[in-house]
Amino acid sequence: FQTQKYLTRPYCLVELLAAVDLVKPIICLKIENSHGAYDFGDAVRLLSDLETELPRRGCQATLDELWKLKIDVAEASRKLSKTIPQCLSTPYNQAWGEKLRRGALSDLVDKVKAAEQVPAIVKLAMQNGADSEEQLVLSEGVVLP
Repeated sequence: FQTQKYLTRPYCLVELLAAVDLVKPIICLKIENSHGAYDFGDAVRLLSDLETELPRRGCQATLDELWKLKIDVAEASRKLSKTIPQCLSTPYNQAWGEKLRRGALSDLVDKVKAAEQVPAIVKLAMQNGADSEEQLVLSEGVVLP
């Protein structure tokens, strides 16, 4: 989920980092509600320098938890800032009418189904000469590091 505070929570960052490290698809649902919306520019700023940005935002405890888990925060910043901003999002607003909400969730389901095809797509890309370090961005909105 992409919410205003999602990227300031330690275990959300750990889950994203694990997905990147394990080359798992990342599918985003951008939640808009009364608590505010996910800000893509702000996410880029945060992810580009977690060690500086988390304390500046009053999230020193998040940084402490990452260190406690023995996560190389600078490396996590590098990986996440390279990957997460490239993820395409499906918007979702709880105030929308039922048809719009169903449509957004249907889009999300389609992306999940497309993600199930990712291993075959990656294998095909590698067979066709894709560099293993190259970031593969799939048209379905699935991003792989």
